Amino acid sequence: MDKELYELVKRISRFQDSQWEEYIISQDRYYRYFGKEDIYCIREKAHELGEKTAGEVQRKYGNLKKALEASQVNIRMAEDQEFLIPGRICFGQYYDNEILVSSSLVRKVQEHYEMLQEILGKFSTEDIITAHELYHHFEDHEDTLTKDQAQIQVRMLPFVKKHIVPDSAGEISAFSFTKIMTGLKFHPCVLELLSLWDEHKDYVCRLADTIENFEPAPGKP
Repeated sequence: MDKELYELVKRISRFQDSQWEEYIISQDRYYRYFGKEDIYCIREKAHELGEKTAGEVQRKYGNLKKALEASQVNIRMAEDQEFLIPGRICFGQYYDNEILVSSSLVRKVQEHYEMLQEILGKFSTEDIITAHELYHHFEDHEDTLTKDQAQIQVRMLPFVKKHIVPDSAGEISAFSFTKIMTGLKFHPCVLELLSLWDEHKDYVCRLADTIENFEPAPGKP
């Protein structure tokens, strides 16, 4: 067992969802324009949209497997170089009615699954990835699912305001949707750090420090 990785997973598994979400928002191209209220608004609207979509999907299809079958998306395993941005570490990708599942991530999780299960409980990497990407499929195809629901107004310049839909809102919605559809007790981004571990240990440790330093949202999980 990789004891260093074991301790890292134990540590990051205790991070609150709001801390992961603050990190996701910090990567948004509009982040420099966000105030505290904007960040709160993004989180709340994104959660609401992800949870609403999961509820509708469960009522209509029952579970993730049936929803995937009904969507008629093609699902296949893919190596990193097959993604739209080769060389970038990805969970998966949705594009042109196809979901790509990262073979390298699945292999890494399988290699450490016994240890991960001890800390995180049982989970399916493939279900996590396909649920996340299925949400993005719904963003593209469902008339009742509109990104505009996560729209906020930001001040780009002293006298210029603009209505935007942050990219980070879609990711937070997708993760919220995924947790409900799969019953996960941890944030899926835990696996993203795992995927980087072997090649970029120092970076992963610094990233974990950054996320841990985000202040958890009061009263939020």
